Amino acid sequence: MMFTRDRLGRISVDQFNYFIYKYEAIMQAQADLSQYDIDGSGSLFEQDLEHYLGVMITKVPLLSQIDPRVEKFYKCAAIGKLFFMLDPRKTSE
Repeated sequence: MMFTRDRLGRISVDQFNYFIYKYEAIMQAQADLSQYDIDGSGSLFEQDLEHYLGVMITKVPLLSQIDPRVEKFYKCAAIGKLFFMLDPRKTSE
């Protein structure tokens, strides 16, 4: 990330705080997801992500309101979007 500097070479405190916030969120997400890497390969499979989303549904207030009848569909759609965004050329098996 490039910080905008003023004429004295200083960066904005707001920009720096936002950078730290985003960095911390990414590190926390990585730590959370690594708990679901069962074989320690550094990769998550579809069933690993499904388990992760099942836990997240109970923790995130908006997601916890999902009708149990559509929870499986939500997981399937969310996992599909994740794999599409992370592997748009479908290079994984």
